[in-house]
Amino acid sequence: VVSFVYAAGDSGGALADALCCVRPIDSAFEPACFARDVFLDDLVSSVFSVTLGGHEYGVSMEYALNVVSTPPRQAEDVDYRRGILDELMRRSELVERVGETFTSVARLKQHLEDSDPSNPVESIRRRLDLLEDVREVLLGLEAFAGCESGLSRLADWASGQRARPEFARLKELLDFEANLSLMDLRVRVGADGRLRGFEIVKLEENVKNRFYLTPIKRWANRVRMWFRGYRFGEHELLSRLVDSVFAAFEAEVASMLQLEFDLGIYLGQLQFRARAQRARLEMCSARLSGGGEGSRIERLFNPLLLAHGVDPIPCDIEFGGSRTVLVVTGPNSGGKTRLLQSLAFAQLLAEGGWLVPAANARLERSGGLFASLIEEPAADQREGRLGSELLRIRRVFEHARPGALVLLDELCSGTNPSEGEQLFELVVELLFELRPRAFVTTHFLELAQRLERELKPDHPGELGFLQVELDQDTVPTFGFVPGVASTSLARETASRLGVTRDELLGLIRRHPALPAASDPPRDAEPESAQAVNAPFDSLRQS
Repeated sequence: VVSFVYAAGDSGGALADALCCVRPIDSAFEPACFARDVFLDDLVSSVFSVTLGGHEYGVSMEYALNVVSTPPRQAEDVDYRRGILDELMRRSELVERVGETFTSVARLKQHLEDSDPSNPVESIRRRLDLLEDVREVLLGLEAFAGCESGLSRLADWASGQRARPEFARLKELLDFEANLSLMDLRVRVGADGRLRGFEIVKLEENVKNRFYLTPIKRWANRVRMWFRGYRFGEHELLSRLVDSVFAAFEAEVASMLQLEFDLGIYLGQLQFRARAQRARLEMCSARLSGGGEGSRIERLFNPLLLAHGVDPIPCDIEFGGSRTVLVVTGPNSGGKTRLLQSLAFAQLLAEGGWLVPAANARLERSGGLFASLIEEPAADQREGRLGSELLRIRRVFEHARPGALVLLDELCSGTNPSEGEQLFELVVELLFELRPRAFVTTHFLELAQRLERELKPDHPGELGFLQVELDQDTVPTFGFVPGVASTSLARETASRLGVTRDELLGLIRRHPALPAASDPPRDAEPESAQAVNAPFDSLRQS
C-alpha cells in the first residue's frame, strides 16, 4: 500500500484503511458488549484528540477505538504503556520531542498522500520531500536515547536504520539535490532599488558527492543516450533514482506511519490531562490488582462532561471483592447513569494502561466488561417493552463473564412494578452465581429496602447498596453514600423541568382555538376522579 500511495497519492483513503488493519491484541474485552452503551466513540474523540501549534490533528478513530476497547490480557503490555506515560509526565522535555516527532510523521504522511501525476517536476519535488521527511524522522528519534521506558526502543530502531548503507545513499542524494553547487553573485541595484543586473563571481560544484558528474560527462551521457535511441531526460533519470532510494525504506515508512497513531494516543492523553488540571481535576495511573482486595477510586469524574464543557463533580467510590453486587438508588438526574459510565471508562483505561479520570485509583482486574445503559427501539423490533427487557436480561447472562464488570441501568423498568420487582430480584440473586462485579441502578426503592433487610445478611460482603447523596435542601450533590434512597424526588424533578399542572395548562391555553374556560373547582371533583388522578398528584403544584 505504501508503494502504491507513493506512486499515485491517496485520494481514496487506502493508506488509512491499511494502517487501521492492525493485528488484534489478545484481550478479554468484547467491544460489542459495551462500546455503544457507554458512548465509547465520544470518549475516544474527546480524550485522544491532539492539538499542536494551534493545529488540530485528526487521530484515526477506528484505530483509537480498537486500542481503547481491547485492553491487553498480558500485564507486561499494560506496564509498557504505563511506563511511557509515567516517564512523559515526569519529563516535560520528552513531551516536546514526542510532539516534534508526531508532526514530522504527520508531514510525511501528508506528502505521501498528496500527488499530481500531471506535473512531473512537482512529482519529483514531492518525492524528494518524502525522502527529507524520512531523514528528519530518523534523526529526530535520536532524542529518545537513554529513556527509561519503551521510548528508548524508538532511538534503538532509528540508530539501526541510520547505520544502513541505504541511509547513507539517501543523505547523499538529498545533499546533491540541495547542494549541487555554490555560486557567488555580484548584483547591480539601481537608484530606485530595483535589480539592474548580476554577474557570476565564483561557481564551485559539489564534486565530493557520489552523484556528481562533471559538465563534460553530463554532455557526453546525453549524446550517448541520444545515439542509442533513448529519449528520456534528466527529470526521468532523477525520478528513477529517487524511487530506488525510497524503495529501500518502504517498510520503515509503514512503521513510521503506525508510530503517528501511537504517539497521537499518548499526546491526546497528556493534553486531556492538562485540560482536566485546568478544571481542578486529576488523572492518574491506576494500580491494578487481582487478589480480591477490592477497588477504590478517589475523585472519579466523567470525562465526557468535561469534554462537552460541563464541570463534572468528582466522587469517591469503593466496592469489595470480585463477587460484589451494588444496587444504586436515588433521584432522577442525580448522576447514577453517569456513575456507571465513569466506572466503565475507568476500568477500560486502567486495564489498557492509560490514565484514569480520577485522583487515585486501585482497581481489580476484570474478566471483561458488560454494559446495558440504553435501550433504543429498532424499526424491525418484534417484542414490546417487556419482551425487550427480558431479552436484555438474557444478554447479560449470555455475554457477561465471571469476574467481569457488569453495569445495568434501570433494570426491569420496562414492565409493571410488581412483575419488574420480581425480575429484578431474580437477576440480583443469579448475579451471585455468575460472580461478576455488578452495579445495578433502580427506582424500585421499596424492593431495594427489603433486599437490604432480608437478602444482604445472607450475602455478607457480596451485596451492597449506594444512594445518591443529598444536601440539606434535598438537592443531589452527585456524590454517593451507603444505603438506599428514601425518595426519587419526582415532584421536585417535575417542578424543575416545568411539568406542573399550572405550567402544562398554560401551554395548552396558548392555542387560540381552545376555549379559555376556567378549571372546575378542585373541591367539586367527584370522588372517582380523585381516585383516578391520585397517581398524578406529584405533577400538581402545591
